[in-house]
Amino acid sequence: MPSSTSSFEREVPEGAWGGPLLIALLVTILTTVGVEFWARARGFVPTVVDDTNLWVLHRQRVSDGRTSTVAVIGASRSQLGIMPSVLRESLHGAKVVQLSIDGTAPLATLEDLSNDADFRGTVVMEFNEWTIRSSAWAQQQPWVKAYHRRWRSLGALANRRLASEVQSRLAIFPATGPGLLRAILEERHLSRPPYVTLKRDRWRSANYGKSNLAKLKRWRRKGLADYSPPNPDWRQQLERVAQAVQRIESRGGRVVFLRMPLSGPYLKFAERLYPRKRFWNKIARTTGAETYHFQDYPVASTLAVPDFSHLSAAGAVRYTEELGRLLKSRPKQR
Repeated sequence: MPSSTSSFEREVPEGAWGGPLLIALLVTILTTVGVEFWARARGFVPTVVDDTNLWVLHRQRVSDGRTSTVAVIGASRSQLGIMPSVLRESLHGAKVVQLSIDGTAPLATLEDLSNDADFRGTVVMEFNEWTIRSSAWAQQQPWVKAYHRRWRSLGALANRRLASEVQSRLAIFPATGPGLLRAILEERHLSRPPYVTLKRDRWRSANYGKSNLAKLKRWRRKGLADYSPPNPDWRQQLERVAQAVQRIESRGGRVVFLRMPLSGPYLKFAERLYPRKRFWNKIARTTGAETYHFQDYPVASTLAVPDFSHLSAAGAVRYTEELGRLLKSRPKQR
């Protein structure tokens, strides 16, 4: 008696599955195209997922031994406010790498660059006086550690590179991701386009016209409670920053500290708890680095800061152009 498998093989002609598979492929393509048009019609645009592996891919780009390379480090203000493409053009094609990480102090990255013999470029570091405290050194350490173990993660890094290529071209991911179900269940409407999107170069573009700005401002005001007055070890931690600056400059590098635009309650908070004469000016004297405070420059001091703390995409263009001008007009003397 013939087996059931043998009977099945005789009953299904060779290549019979080709038709259904082709139809399934065409349906998938048409569905994807349809959803993509729907997403873009609702205001969604492509955005890349900002994860640790993406940061690692960019971090390894600055260890090239070139003095012309620029590493931008900081938190959300610099990630939204400094555009690598604009700064690259302002600096006549220099490599500009965006290494800022949302919600974290950049001290660990500064120290890591200072200990990297292959980094000889310029560090453009955005930070505020209240980030200089002992606990802040650990905030970007997970990303730094991931960079140093990158050779054990080659597959994951390759996948991240491929994912970035796809995510940077399709708007269906932010439109149909986890936020869609949450919006339907919690807010009883389809998810709205995010007002912040991420580009492949890790610049975050903010379109406040897509945000609930009043709600965002209330949230920012509430967030001020998380900031603390100066710690007793502020000067001790500043000395550690100065040592990192000296290591970079000893190799021919350059360090520039930025105080980026603030407004409203955030600016009042900074002026009240961290008077400039006692803190920001102390940073310049102790570290020997170049310091650019936004209040000293007409372009930067007049930019709108919609949520009190971050620039819009249009503001980022103007700020980055001004930054490029400053970097060219005040070269570090050696």
